[in-house]
Amino acid sequence: MSRQEFWIVVLLGITGLAGVGVGIVATVTWMEKRERPDPAVTYRDWSELLAELELRYRLAEKEEDSCKIVFEYDGGTLQAVTVAHYESMSHHWVDFTSGVAASDAFPAEQALERSFSMGAGGYVLDDDTFVIRAQMPLNRLDWTTVELYLHAVAWAANEAEVETGQDKF
Repeated sequence: MSRQEFWIVVLLGITGLAGVGVGIVATVTWMEKRERPDPAVTYRDWSELLAELELRYRLAEKEEDSCKIVFEYDGGTLQAVTVAHYESMSHHWVDFTSGVAASDAFPAEQALERSFSMGAGGYVLDDDTFVIRAQMPLNRLDWTTVELYLHAVAWAANEAEVETGQDKF
């Protein structure tokens, strides 16, 4: 998996003026090709997923069983998503969590109603903070699903922060 190949990429452009002739302009650049796992193949263990996250994103924080990725949205808002690994019911799980607002920002009933229409995850009360949280079994995650959950959780949390005016996470 760490084998690297180098490819030459040639960009051709045809230039010409009416009645003057046609010339070909070529630009040569070097691109590095990295072998990446098939996006449809599921992860065998947490270290494999963490390595892939590190390859594809700049991690704001990295611990043994978690990492944090910060997304930037139009308007300059930032949204942090923590991706964590844990074991429960004899399975390995991956948790995607992003903070939304203080628990008094809106009623718990409203959070439950919002959870019903979310594509991935739902609102959870973590101490005195509403978070959006989604979990999946590690052995069921492929890269496409990881990206879907990352962006779904980040986007939903960011939208809720914009709505409440509390951009703290």
